[in-house]
Amino acid sequence: MIAHFAVFLGFQLIGEVITRALDLSLPGPVIGMALLTVVLMARPQFGDDIASTANGFLAHLSVLYVPAGVGIAPSMSISSTALVGRSWPRSSYPRCSPSAPEQ
Repeated sequence: MIAHFAVFLGFQLIGEVITRALDLSLPGPVIGMALLTVVLMARPQFGDDIASTANGFLAHLSVLYVPAGVGIAPSMSISSTALVGRSWPRSSYPRCSPSAPEQ
């Protein structure tokens, strides 16, 4: 399993190297996964070898997104300021409750 995990990381590393060497705007992991797809199409036996590790990743995929969500949450106020052009205090958000008095 560790060797198969190293294969996934190796393709990600190759994608990062290609992205930085050619100054591409695509993320390295996307290029790495595209290369892995090409290899899997060329050698289907390779897919059978790494299937158990890939299924393990898929079983715990939601856990892998938690750090990204935690990293994005603090920057939400920065993003809203950049998109809207000004910062909105929380008290001025429109109320969605039907019983709330109109402002």
